[in-house]
Amino acid sequence: MMSQPLLRLIVAYAMGVFFLAESFNPNFWRANIATWNPIVHVFIAMFGVACIIQAVVIHRQLRSQKG
Repeated sequence: MMSQPLLRLIVAYAMGVFFLAESFNPNFWRANIATWNPIVHVFIAMFGVACIIQAVVIHRQLRSQKG
């Protein structure tokens, strides 16, 4: 069975890559007001980067526990 930190690492990387990739997709989420569209994509990209940063931190913690 997978440990919880390893599962969190996999989910964080997957979410980060997904949201970062989707931030470049113009049809990902169409806001009702067209002027909000660029702002939405910036926040989606920031969320993706935050998930990747969290995954890096978890990865470092896992490495320090094994070493």
